[in-house]
Formats: sequence, structure tokens, C-alpha cells
Amino acid sequence: MKPDDVIKIIVDELKELDKCIKEGKPKDSWVMPFALTSSLPKNKITDTRYKGFNLYMLYRIGKSKGYTIPEWAGWNQWINNGERIRFDERKKGSTILVPHLKEIEKSDGSKTKEMFFLRKNVFNIEQTEGYDYHAKLPKRKDIDTALIHKQIERIKKNWNL
Repeated sequence: MKPDDVIKIIVDELKELDKCIKEGKPKDSWVMPFALTSSLPKNKITDTRYKGFNLYMLYRIGKSKGYTIPEWAGWNQWINNGERIRFDERKKGSTILVPHLKEIEKSDGSKTKEMFFLRKNVFNIEQTEGYDYHAKLPKRKDIDTALIHKQIERIKKNWNL
């Protein structure tokens, strides 16, 4: 799936949700993903929270695959941390977009920076070998709904929804 396809899916979902909210009709098939786990998705190794597009995607993916722990990391991060991705999960990484800046020289000799996105695969902790996630379920924490609404509004604003 190409990044543009993923973005189109998300935009369509957000438009449908926004329409349902404005009409006061709950959309039965849409479940607020933020209520499914005890905290926002984060990188298990760096302890960094995912933001924006990746926040939404990892919630969506986690819900669809039934993950109960919102901890993710890249292939090499798991390996360097002494974990291994289970054999049957190795081709089932979840794609996120990582922003990068590239310096470009213009025809007049001046330099400018241009942003582009790299696709990276991350794996949930429940896809690793030897992790007894059923025995170590996190305790439920209060969810900061203001932060969630702020993230959704930022996405809507950036995508002109």
C-alpha cells in the first residue's frame, strides 16, 4: 500500500466521523481507538510517543490486529534490545512515515531544505518472541482526552478537513 493510499483511507474515515458527529449520529462501525489501550502508542526502546499520522495509524492497526499493549519499535531496535520478531510475524510490520530533511541546491546556487517521508516498518511488542504479554498487561490509566482532541484537530487542519 502506498502512502497516498493510506492517507486517503484516513481522510475518508475522518470525514465520515466528522459528518456523523455533526449530524449527532454515532457511527456504529467506528470505535474511538484511544479507549482501547491504556496509553498512547510509543516506541518501546526510545520511550518516545508517536505523533500525528503515525499516532492514528498505530492505533488503527493495533485495534485491527487485537494488540493490547501500545509499544512499538523497528526491526533493528528490537534486535539491538535483545528481542526477536516471531518468525510468523516477520513480514507483518506496520508502516509508519518518518520525516526527513534533504538539502537541495537550486539552479542559482542557493541551498534549500526539502522535507520528504520514508516508509519504515515497526512491530508491536506482541509480535516479539519470549514476551509474555498476557502476564504483564499494563494497568489502565486515565486518558488525556484534551491531547487526543488536539491531535485530531491538528490532523484535520493539516489535511483541510
